[in-house]
Amino acid sequence: MNVLFIHYPFFGGPQDQALRLAGPLAARGVATSVVPPDEPGNAAEHLCAAGLEVVPLPLHRLRAIPDPLTASLCGRAIGLEDADRDLGVLIGT
Repeated sequence: MNVLFIHYPFFGGPQDQALRLAGPLAARGVATSVVPPDEPGNAAEHLCAAGLEVVPLPLHRLRAIPDPLTASLCGRAIGLEDADRDLGVLIGT
């Protein structure tokens, strides 16, 4: 399984790349799932219409933080453990 996270809810370049990659990957036996943010936008609709598996999740945009401890604490504060759990369910771990 190939999981592509796309942090933008509107259809554009990253979503187009996912569509272009899905066909060649499927020909090689690799299923593609796209994880867009669970926000208003048209990306999920376009990707679903093209036949890709789409699993919207509440994706958070943690910006670059130089200190790993601070980054970890910020991630916990905004609920990234939930995103990790949701991803684990998606990929079957």
